[in-house]
Amino acid sequence: MVGNYLTSCLTQCLHIQRDNGAQSLITAGTDGHVAFFSLKADSTFATPEPSALRWSSRSIIHQNTIHSMRLHWFDNRTCLLLTGGDDNAVAFSICAWHPAQCTPQVSTVIIPRAHAAAVTGVEILASSTANLLTVATTSIDQRLKLWEVQYDSSLPGLDGLSIKRRGNYSTAVADVSDLAALDSSSLIVCGVGMDVWSYSG
Repeated sequence: MVGNYLTSCLTQCLHIQRDNGAQSLITAGTDGHVAFFSLKADSTFATPEPSALRWSSRSIIHQNTIHSMRLHWFDNRTCLLLTGGDDNAVAFSICAWHPAQCTPQVSTVIIPRAHAAAVTGVEILASSTANLLTVATTSIDQRLKLWEVQYDSSLPGLDGLSIKRRGNYSTAVADVSDLAALDSSSLIVCGVGMDVWSYSG
């Protein structure tokens, strides 16, 4: 499979597979959009000629480059898409797939000035309940921030989404480039050097 996405550079890509077997790609790029690509059955990859990979929908999230992206499923049809951008913002998007659609409806809450510089790392930590999450974000401003995200699936779209900042810490790592969870309560911050953080809810 081969394909192109407009004239912007792609900076992030996630592969998703839902319980019904449907597969998709989510990409993010320098234009601040996320785009959704529906993938066909595996037999497509065995054809002699490569088939075209085309985006089926796209949504504007940030003003410019999206540097980081993570995904968390609330159920088979609804997920949280977490992104950090060059606009210093963190965005929380609810992506909801309806049964007759292959691409989701995207609704976004954006936190402007979440950091003082580009947000280069986002991570979703494991939680005791599927709808209550701890989210971590990092930036080249050398800050690590923690957010509590709660989602009530009985309410439509963004009405069920609640976001609170729970922590704001300084890291000695310069030029922070990424963030990753080691387990449900530990994070590693990477840049010029590394920091390991332990978190207790």
